[in-house]
Amino acid sequence: MTQEKWNTYLHTWKSKIFTARNAKIAVTAIVICAVAGGGGAWYHHQQKQAYKEKKIQAMSQMIEAQAQAQNLTLIPEEKARALAAQAIGKDESSLSFSRISLIDLEGSKHEKGEDRHKEKDKKDKKDRDKKQDRDREKDRTPAPGTARPDDTAGATGKGTAPDTRPAPDVQPAATAPAAPATPAATAFHPVYQIRASDGDIHYHILIDAVSGDILASRIA
Repeated sequence: MTQEKWNTYLHTWKSKIFTARNAKIAVTAIVICAVAGGGGAWYHHQQKQAYKEKKIQAMSQMIEAQAQAQNLTLIPEEKARALAAQAIGKDESSLSFSRISLIDLEGSKHEKGEDRHKEKDKKDKKDRDKKQDRDREKDRTPAPGTARPDDTAGATGKGTAPDTRPAPDVQPAATAPAAPATPAATAFHPVYQIRASDGDIHYHILIDAVSGDILASRIA
C-alpha cells in the first residue's frame, strides 16, 4: 500500500468514527454517567438527613415523655425561640431556625463520660499487655555472664534437691463479702438545643427547658 492510499484510508476511517452523531452519543453518555453519579450521592445524603431528623424527633418525644412522668412542665418551643433570639441580641423575625430539639443534658454528659472511660480502659489494657510481654521477654533473656539455673544443673550433673518439708498450716484471712455494685443515679435535665442563623452567621443556644435559663450561647 502506497503512502497516498494509506493516507486516504486513514482519512476515510477517521471520518466514519469521528462523526457528529458519534460525538453526540459520547457526550450524552458522559452526561448520563455524571447525572447518575451525582444523583446517587444526593440520594444518599438525603437518606442520611432524613434518618438524622427522625432520630432528633424521637429524642424530643422521649424527653417530653420523661418530663411528663416526672411532673415537669416544659416551656413551649415558641418561648424557646424568643429566649434564644434575646440571648444573642437578635430579632426573632430575622433568624432562621434550623433545629429546635430536646435533649437530656445530664444523660448526654453521662454517655460521653462512659465512652471516655471505655477508651481509657482499652488503652490501659493495651499498656498492661505490652508491659507483660516485655517482662516475659526479660525473664527469658539471662544477663550477660550468667547462666540459667537449669543450665548450671546440667553442667554439674547435680540439681537442687526438692524441698520436702510440709507447708505451714496457714488459715485464710476472713474477708467481708463485697457489696453489690449499684449504678450511679443520673439526674434528668431537659434542655432545648437550638440552632439558628442570621445570614451566614450561625448560632448554637442551649436553654433550660423547665426554667428558661440560658445555659450556653455561641457562634458556630
